[in-house]
Amino acid sequence: MILTERSREKEGVVFTKKPIAEFMVRESLFHRLSVDIQSLDESAFNAYWSGYAPGDVGWHLTRTLLSYTYVDPASGEGVFLHVIIQSLQRLADCYGFTIQDNWWTSHLFGWDIDKEMIEICIEKLGDRFTLYHGDYLENSENVSPDVVIANPPYIRQELLNKSYKKQISDYLKSTRKTLPISTRSDVYVYFLLKVMDQLAPNGVATFIIPNAWMSNDYGNSLRELFRAHAQLLSLTESSTRHFSEDINTIILSAVNRKPNPNQEIQITNGNIKRKYSQRDLTSFRMGWYGSLFLCPDWLMDVIQENPKLSPLEKQLFVSTGMITGNNKKYYSTEQGEGRTPAIRTPREITSIVFEKEDANYRIEGKNIPFKLRKAPLLWTDLRGHRHVTVHNIDNLPFEHTFYGLTPVEGDERTWAFILNSSWIWLMVEIFGRKGLGGGAIRLVKSDLNHLPVPKGLQVRFPRELDGFLHRPILNMNMELNQSDRRNVDEIVFKFLGISDKLDTCLDLLKSLMSKREQKAKRN
Repeated sequence: MILTERSREKEGVVFTKKPIAEFMVRESLFHRLSVDIQSLDESAFNAYWSGYAPGDVGWHLTRTLLSYTYVDPASGEGVFLHVIIQSLQRLADCYGFTIQDNWWTSHLFGWDIDKEMIEICIEKLGDRFTLYHGDYLENSENVSPDVVIANPPYIRQELLNKSYKKQISDYLKSTRKTLPISTRSDVYVYFLLKVMDQLAPNGVATFIIPNAWMSNDYGNSLRELFRAHAQLLSLTESSTRHFSEDINTIILSAVNRKPNPNQEIQITNGNIKRKYSQRDLTSFRMGWYGSLFLCPDWLMDVIQENPKLSPLEKQLFVSTGMITGNNKKYYSTEQGEGRTPAIRTPREITSIVFEKEDANYRIEGKNIPFKLRKAPLLWTDLRGHRHVTVHNIDNLPFEHTFYGLTPVEGDERTWAFILNSSWIWLMVEIFGRKGLGGGAIRLVKSDLNHLPVPKGLQVRFPRELDGFLHRPILNMNMELNQSDRRNVDEIVFKFLGISDKLDTCLDLLKSLMSKREQKAKRN
């Protein structure tokens, strides 16, 4: 068992509102029909759904829908089952098709771990479907569905029973040997992976899940699934959260067939709709969420095509900081023999340039069970209201709260300007991982290596701008108004050939920071 017998919101179970369920059912049925009937476009489906299709067309489409098997793997109070029943019965009545009584129990299935929920479903909806009491992830029923519609529980891996987690992870690794399935996955990842494993050929799954999988490490299994094994059809994000203030959800639909490089994927964000090809999706090296929902098309073109940008890993070597295992033992605020100044925490940082005189701590340098880590530039791991990359001018040892950056090309001073420019700040806000508590944002090492940065060997910053490196870096609401920052940004954007987009990028940066700050205040 992964949940208690009576599911509660704190355990990751939040029931779907009916309007969302109606949207998801309609979305899933359209995609499933369009797989079999390639001439069916959205306009023709809308006519059918509204009851205005020619009678013979409507009858044929309804008959096709009734040839499918439907599954909800986490049925809860049964909203998806209810909407499927209503929709199919309405369409059958509209187009003169009779559904036999025994059709429902042989074509409509649900699972739930909560016996009381199953009893509620039956009381509300009758027995027009087959419900199983148990965990779908452990089920062995021989059901190969054509349509799956689900809102699985959202449960962090730390809350899962270890033996259960290993059992499910091992099963999925055996069926998806090429996927990088992490044991740190949230349980909704397991649900989606198992559904895609059990879907019938050309079967369609429509899920509402947190959008965290699009950027974080454990979501790499899903991103790889949709790169190489299953065709993603659509991603929809509402301008409002579907469930609560701290869960940002996405609705996705995918079909169980090998991806086609030319397949268009519909991306919807509120009233904004756009399409990406499967080829584009596969090429994204940074987080999918930032690439698809936060980055304007023109800016994505700049990132992917500008010859004056390249991944950070081609120009800077990224290293990790020290982990002493016992900071009280190895750090001191007092000078002493064998102790050397060190940078322990981002709280010590006020300006970009950090000198040994600025250090508040000394670290033991002899007879220690770890190696002193040093680098000339330090990338702050967790960021809040400031954007600061440290120029560690005296090459002091640094803690794991930073990543070390050592130039392969270009000089340290130039990189101190580039890495503290608003271009880099914007890239962090677009591609950074959020939902970390306190409104923090971060790029882990793999993200940082792929960060699109200007080619440092070719950029020049005049000496009169050095004051920017030494003055205090202010919070986000004040820093973007500083004239010396503007001068730095103008050099960077001119080098990239997009001077005319500087103000547009700054407005986007302010908007993204403001949204992140507002969410932190709500939480």
